[in-house]
Amino acid sequence: MWLDGVPASEGLLNAALAAEYGVPVLVVTGDDRTCADATSYAPDAHRVAVKECVSRYAAICAPPQRTAEWIESAAKAAMTRAGRTDGVQAPHHIDIEFDATTWPPRPPSSPRSTRPTCDGSVSTPLR
Repeated sequence: MWLDGVPASEGLLNAALAAEYGVPVLVVTGDDRTCADATSYAPDAHRVAVKECVSRYAAICAPPQRTAEWIESAAKAAMTRAGRTDGVQAPHHIDIEFDATTWPPRPPSSPRSTRPTCDGSVSTPLR
């Protein structure tokens, strides 16, 4: 998935939505890769890596007692910057590429969305 031509992580998508409502990202928790990714969309956020990514399905996790302390500390520090800002509402372009054959071949739900056909051309769903 891409947001405005940039590969979009879950964090980036959520940060873009929050920005439209004037809500800053103050704390990001997750694995080491999530925290590294957050530097691009929330450079001022406190980042807490509670686990180390091994694969898509595995991680080396720090003990919950320790991670709870880390998260609480980051949240307390972040609250000094809490507050809304003016929302940034702008049109966005989202591209989605499906790589799983198990997804049903139904048209996208947005009336302005398109989908590629088997021959590489693009079709607009009929309404």
